[in-house]
Amino acid sequence: MTKFGDWVFVDPTGRVSFLNLLDGNLCQVASSVAEYNQLKGTPDKQSNWFLDGLVFRCDSEGLLLRKGECYGWKVHPMIGGKFEFANIQTFSLRVYQALMDSYCVSETIKAG
Repeated sequence: MTKFGDWVFVDPTGRVSFLNLLDGNLCQVASSVAEYNQLKGTPDKQSNWFLDGLVFRCDSEGLLLRKGECYGWKVHPMIGGKFEFANIQTFSLRVYQALMDSYCVSETIKAG
């Protein structure tokens, strides 16, 4: 799981998928755990998967996570929130996951 609450899954065949809470997409990102472990250290994946620039900014501004917390969006970017530091806060991981679940279900129903 990322610091923004995104999930990384490994299926029974070893393929690795990423559930991105920014856009609600679940997609395969690697054909094996070994491939995922190589990819996750690249600058592109650090930026896109783990939002490292925002995580470093949160750390430097004193917005630190405690056990059981994740970063999240005050107003989610998919509903008009800005993709910026000022729109980030810490959440209980359980609360944020529930909020994102409700949001994704709502968006799926709207999309029909």
